[in-house]
Amino acid sequence: MIGWSQRMGCPVTEQALEFVALWGLPSLALIVMLSCLAIPVPSSLVMLACGSMIAAGELPMIITWAVSVGAAVVGDQIGYGVGRLWGAPLLARLKRANPKSRLVDRAKVQLHRSGWASVFVSRWLMSPLGPYVNVLCGATHFRWGLFTFWALCGEIVWVTMYLALGYAFGHSIQFIAEISADVNGILVSFGVIFAVLWYAHHWAKRRGLLSHKS
Repeated sequence: MIGWSQRMGCPVTEQALEFVALWGLPSLALIVMLSCLAIPVPSSLVMLACGSMIAAGELPMIITWAVSVGAAVVGDQIGYGVGRLWGAPLLARLKRANPKSRLVDRAKVQLHRSGWASVFVSRWLMSPLGPYVNVLCGATHFRWGLFTFWALCGEIVWVTMYLALGYAFGHSIQFIAEISADVNGILVSFGVIFAVLWYAHHWAKRRGLLSHKS
C-alpha cells in the first residue's frame, strides 16, 4: 500500500495512507470523523485505499464498512452540536448586517422546506459541503431526528460507493481519485450557479421584472 501511496504525490495524502496502513481501522475512523468537521484530510482517497485493502484481504469488509459509517455519523453529530451551541450567535451577527438578513432568512426557509435533501446529498454527491450543512442544521435548530436519519442514509451511500470503487478498481486508485475530485468540484460549481440563478429569478419576480408565470 505504501508503494502506490507514494505515487499520489501529496505529502498529506501519503501520510494519511501510511497512517491507515500502520494503525488500521482506528486511524480510518479518525480520518473520516475529521473530514466531517471540515478538517482537510483525504478521506475519500483513504476510503478508496481501504476498499483495495479489503480486496487484498488486509481489512475485514463488514467491520471496515461499519467503522466508516459510524465515524462519519459521529462527525456529523459533532458538527450539528457545534452549530446548535455556537451557530445561532453567528447567524444573528449576519442578520444584523442589513444586506445579509434576507439571505439568512431565506436559507432557513429553504433548509426547513427541503433540508432533508440538502443533508442527504451533501454526504456523498457534494461531500465538500457536508460539514457546513451540519453546522447550519444545528444553528437553525433543524430537527435532530430528521437530520440524523438523512445524514445516516447519505453516509451509507458515501461509504458503500467509495469502498466498492476501491475494491473493484484498487489498481487504478489514482485515476479514480482524480475523477472523484473533478466531479465533486463540478457538482459544487453547478450548485452555486443554480443558487445564484434561483435568487436572481426570485429577485426579478419581486420587482415585477418577470411575470409570475415565468
